[in-house]
Amino acid sequence: MKKAVSLVLVFVFVMTLFGCTAPEPLPEGYDEFCRSAFEEKILDPDDALAWSIANNVVVINGNECVSGGGLMSSFYGLTKNGEPASLLCAMYYGTSTPSENSEYPKLFFIYVVYDGNSYHMKDRECRTGELDRETDFAHLLHLTGKFENTRKYSNYEYYVLTDEASATWEDIRAGMISSQSEDFIDYEVLFENLT
Repeated sequence: MKKAVSLVLVFVFVMTLFGCTAPEPLPEGYDEFCRSAFEEKILDPDDALAWSIANNVVVINGNECVSGGGLMSSFYGLTKNGEPASLLCAMYYGTSTPSENSEYPKLFFIYVVYDGNSYHMKDRECRTGELDRETDFAHLLHLTGKFENTRKYSNYEYYVLTDEASATWEDIRAGMISSQSEDFIDYEVLFENLT
């Protein structure tokens, strides 16, 4: 009996050590929550931000994840294992002085459904039900690293939808500033946290 318990403990330790633990499940009924919230929540940006933080939404305010980081991690783990799942994200863009630009603040809802094969993404501004973008991507990448030659942030963490399985954050940034159209990598950031 002691040998069996010892083997189980060793197995659990090895699985934890090598990151092979199963991803945390998403909340019960989360697929329906994401769908209905994306379709029905029409709010001003500040109200949408408060609602998103209070509910099960991945919330990015500026360059920082302020809520739902565990949901993002769970969604990533589940879909990497081929399990269908949904996710709702909120990207908030504020302004330090409201008179600076009357278009801000803004908040975009991003709704992603993984069907076991590809990621179907929709986004819209929170004040309207009209879609800004709807597209499919083949991959969800978790990109981490260090910035070089920056004073404000040292490290980055992104979850990015793209069709380029081997893309790095450096590849994506280079494509944004390149004058060569073939260098551009189509992508959508679902999560960012800069430290």
